[in-house]
Amino acid sequence: MKESAPNGLEQYLTEHGEIRYAISGKSMMPLLDETKNDSVLIRALRPAEGDAAPEVGDVVLYRQGDRYILHRIIGVSGDGENKIYRLRGDNNFQSEEVYPEQILGIMTAFFRGDRRTDTTDRSYRRTVRRILAVSPEKQRQSAGNRRYRDRVRRFLGQKDHHLFTGGQYLFNTPSSLMILEQLSHSHKIEKEPYVLKIDNGIVLPRKSVGGFSAKNLGGVLTESHEFVRESREYDFGGGYDVREEEIETRDEAVIYLGRSFPHYGVVMIDTVRRLYYRYTEEGKGLKLCVCGIYCEPGTFGRADSRSWELLSEMGVRREDVIDVRTPTRFQRVYVPEPGFEYDKWVRDEFYLPYKAVFDKAEAKGPKKIYLSRKKMGTTKEAGEAFIEKFFRLNGFESIYPDELSIPEQVEMLKGADVIASVEGTVSHNILFCKPGTAQIIIRRHTRLEPRHFLFNELMDSPVTYIDCYFHFLPGFPRHYDIGPFCMLFNKNIRQFAKDNGYRVPSGRFFSNLVTVLTYCRLCAGQKKREKAAAKAEKRRQSEEHHGSGTV
Repeated sequence: MKESAPNGLEQYLTEHGEIRYAISGKSMMPLLDETKNDSVLIRALRPAEGDAAPEVGDVVLYRQGDRYILHRIIGVSGDGENKIYRLRGDNNFQSEEVYPEQILGIMTAFFRGDRRTDTTDRSYRRTVRRILAVSPEKQRQSAGNRRYRDRVRRFLGQKDHHLFTGGQYLFNTPSSLMILEQLSHSHKIEKEPYVLKIDNGIVLPRKSVGGFSAKNLGGVLTESHEFVRESREYDFGGGYDVREEEIETRDEAVIYLGRSFPHYGVVMIDTVRRLYYRYTEEGKGLKLCVCGIYCEPGTFGRADSRSWELLSEMGVRREDVIDVRTPTRFQRVYVPEPGFEYDKWVRDEFYLPYKAVFDKAEAKGPKKIYLSRKKMGTTKEAGEAFIEKFFRLNGFESIYPDELSIPEQVEMLKGADVIASVEGTVSHNILFCKPGTAQIIIRRHTRLEPRHFLFNELMDSPVTYIDCYFHFLPGFPRHYDIGPFCMLFNKNIRQFAKDNGYRVPSGRFFSNLVTVLTYCRLCAGQKKREKAAAKAEKRRQSEEHHGSGTV
């Protein structure tokens, strides 16, 4: 729940010790409801003055960038400098990790009209116990059902749910409002990035732990085994105990890149967030260190050949990359500040590896390109065929990235003045275009992809978003990357065509009908595969159980 707090909230809270203000957002419903003018009383948290640390069940106000968020603590892991709170809104199913220094205050009471409820009340404490007893799976299911009902109601019951604002073609939903908010401000920072230089640094590989702890611990330790917080990223990072005899020693200096992952999009964007340092004088020629996850050592899984082709074009050889799978001490570990932070900022240095690939290519492509996913081997987008047909009818040339080498792709992209694609990894190819290239992104999911804003601003690229998604089956899409996705040729894209003088292909009604049927088939196939996988896993566990001699 993002709060509509008064200006200078932190200063007011520090000076007065507590603050009361009206809430906004839906993430803490039904406890807190903005439509009923609910407000909260927040007491400042002052550990230096002996205030007890927040506990599981407390609702806390914390800072995330320039936003203030009010969520409930559902778990605590670590202690001291490594303490991490896991928070979640009562109406959410996804949680977030927060450091102690981000927490500003604790909710001590809330108001509905003139009625005050203190968090010490017995009835409220019973409510908290019920909330904490709900499993993440049950929370996810309940949230999914609510969103499903909202989607159906929105699409079938409203006449004016479209939002054509500032050249964007969106549904009038919270994610669309967030897009407009992101487009309204700058994300680039000019501050010179820091580089930590850790002599005799220890790189920890992934260690999976359960409970409310970080799922993937790992990262960099100092010589005295203190965790380097700057080595955390996303869901990876955190120190753990390691004995000296377990540590391998290598007499060389490395640049720490973080985790590697068996997904081309992750390698293309996230794995190279710190690679820019190798293009500096001090970093030139240094080896690179990654912590592999979910794939064989030294590989990127099924994305292996494609990922190595990209890294090769960026000047990285296989022998330059050390995939750490056992704790390893290096002569020196360089930890550069990332070139971008997921939903916050980006800096020019991040572009250096992509510029190296761009500068080697010769522009050969058409002026208008549609980047198609139709031949990527996995079918998860229902409806892209008609959307691609629309763009081809209006002068766009379809290219299929999976059928081209990286240099061939970049040659095509370098000559383009405008590129269009469904959102996802393929849309990140704007980084291989010339500055100023326009981009059209077809949205296939309600989830916001914050990196688009960073990369479009970095490339000085005017961007148009078109919401084409229609997900009417409960529980689907399974994930913003897994799908399946249903994309209709809807009012949004027709309005885009009208505003830009584009022609609309005939047969859109029949096409949308086929899209809906195809989407149902893809969802049924996904469910069937999941059942088969669950059955196979159950059989494997049963075989292990009997094989171990357990009765």
